[in-house]
Amino acid sequence: MLIALHQCFIDNFIYCKTGVNAIDDDINTIYTTELFHTAYWLNDTARHFNQSDYEQIDIMPMLAGYPDLPSWMMFYRRSHSPIVYFYGSPPKGEDGDIEIEMILIDRFTFNHTKDRLHYRILSKNETYKYEVQIKLFDIDLEDFIQQNRSKSMMDIFRRRLWRTNATIYLTNLYQPSKIGFSFPLDPTEKEGLVVRIGSVEPYTPELLKLEDETMVIRHRNPCPKRFRLTTAEYIFREHKFRVDWCGFRLHTVENVTKDE
Repeated sequence: MLIALHQCFIDNFIYCKTGVNAIDDDINTIYTTELFHTAYWLNDTARHFNQSDYEQIDIMPMLAGYPDLPSWMMFYRRSHSPIVYFYGSPPKGEDGDIEIEMILIDRFTFNHTKDRLHYRILSKNETYKYEVQIKLFDIDLEDFIQQNRSKSMMDIFRRRLWRTNATIYLTNLYQPSKIGFSFPLDPTEKEGLVVRIGSVEPYTPELLKLEDETMVIRHRNPCPKRFRLTTAEYIFREHKFRVDWCGFRLHTVENVTKDE
């Protein structure tokens, strides 16, 4: 059974896919150094297997012709969710066309099928020279994408912290445990999320002040959640973000590693 893939665009960089064994001539255009994410829905795969439980479907993605995804591309699936997210940020020099193959398996019946995603990577005209890292409490990648929290985050930086009309954009998202942070001590709490924002403009006095303010707790593990002494805490609270200030960092382009 061939089911056509449907593509949707939200906030210019979210791609949504559904389907099984689809013949897809559409190419998703993404840019070097800039965050992309693709939402792949498993509902149609479950129907393809003549069952409604998408939770028993496993997915094995890989770059076509290779055993794994590119080092800069990750995938995330929340427990009990029908959505798999592919996300990341292609580094400079990775422009070109790639194809992601997926093997989808019903772990109880061992029925399987295949699907694929196509990407065209273009070089971004103006890439960031300065990057800010923010770590958030009690949120995960699906929350951030589904609730379109990127808009609120960008508003904070464009209007309050960087205060610039120059190039500014999301450069990447990370699960904290993937880049050296610990899981929350409370097992009922969501892992959190690391967000990185880049700009061509130098750091403002506000950002440099935050760097100084958070230096004293940078190596605390776990981070004290009651630490609310930064001058920007109220700005993030207004947008309903809970910031883990132990994870705040300023990076320059020379010491940013895209494949952490």
